[in-house]
Amino acid sequence: MTWHLASIALAIGLAAVTSLAAKVEEDSDVKIGYRTQAYHGVEFWEALSDIKKLGYGGVEFCLDAPPAKSGEFDEDAARKFARMIADAGLEVYSVSHHGNFVSDDGFFAELKRLIPLARVMGTRTFVISSGPIDAKNRRRQRATVLKRLTELAHVAEKADVTLALEPEPGLAVESTRELIQLIWRIESSALRINLDIGHALLTDGDAAKSIRQAARLLVHAHIDDMSAGVHKHLIPGTGEIDLPAVMTAFLEIGFRGPFVVDLFNLDPAKAASPAMAEIKRALDVAQERIAAWPQISVSRFDLSKAFKSHHGTVYAMEPMPSGPHPPFQSAWGYLNPGEEMEMHYHPTEEIYLVFKGEGTVIVGPRERKVTAGDVVFIPPNQMHTMSNRSDRPLLWMAMWWQASKTER
Repeated sequence: MTWHLASIALAIGLAAVTSLAAKVEEDSDVKIGYRTQAYHGVEFWEALSDIKKLGYGGVEFCLDAPPAKSGEFDEDAARKFARMIADAGLEVYSVSHHGNFVSDDGFFAELKRLIPLARVMGTRTFVISSGPIDAKNRRRQRATVLKRLTELAHVAEKADVTLALEPEPGLAVESTRELIQLIWRIESSALRINLDIGHALLTDGDAAKSIRQAARLLVHAHIDDMSAGVHKHLIPGTGEIDLPAVMTAFLEIGFRGPFVVDLFNLDPAKAASPAMAEIKRALDVAQERIAAWPQISVSRFDLSKAFKSHHGTVYAMEPMPSGPHPPFQSAWGYLNPGEEMEMHYHPTEEIYLVFKGEGTVIVGPRERKVTAGDVVFIPPNQMHTMSNRSDRPLLWMAMWWQASKTER
């Protein structure tokens, strides 16, 4: 059966699919996919049918294993496989090719040829990893990683593709922190992070913390499970990773996928369904936690709600939004042009933060002009005031607290 006829048969078969998992995926803006590498020995259209039926929305198309051979992969092949995936009702979330670009010159050259083909397949994400650690020549290897990653990022930029580099135990780029530092040095918008949560457990110790550290640098994620100290991909929920905590961290930074299940070493017939169920359970818990968070509390000065203070010489208003309990007191201060606050003193230390306009601070016998952005310190027990001698309103915030004994 040719790939086109297989696609037609697949489309007919999928018309009857009404699984709950598929409906949940369609109703959600969270993207969950599966790596095609796991389906070795299975006809590609059958693999796509299975992935769709289980509720996955897309795939990571791997060039490391059938049905594609990286050496023969070209624009025609990219279009052929992209059409099959689209006909199956799936998206291409990413293309990946894992190998040693650090010291394997042939692989490095091949990677540069393949990166632009991600766009032909309808994705802007190309997932890669580095080569094995060279413990004897680590410093030289780091220099090579920097040089070659810079070159790969340049290729990706020209092709409008984002490289999602995956840190992995035992490889030249092992940890999330190492990769973040590389990204800072290379300064290319085409170099970002694919975070495998199992790898993060092994190299970073805390996958949720790694997610928060990487934040906006994340463009792709691999979902699996592992046990501490053992580099073996497990079905989510069967290892030591707290998946609800991990998913909460992802949602907290605004990342909603693609989350691609990385169980290349397990039979999808046994792994794909429980993996999806556990991810959905973890997402439900995470979304409940996020929904329970308080809304962002904001306040601003409103002259219509301000009250007269200091014997009617200044408009004042409580500045703090609901929620915080700071170890100081505070108030907005507002003066119209030509007005001056009553001269006064108190045993507390105080600062004025000028937000708008320009004024004159008077402390004892001294005075000084201030403008927006200035912060003024007023010692305890010193007569002081604020005067507005300009033609515009003056707004500042006063904050005061108990002075230390030596200052009283």
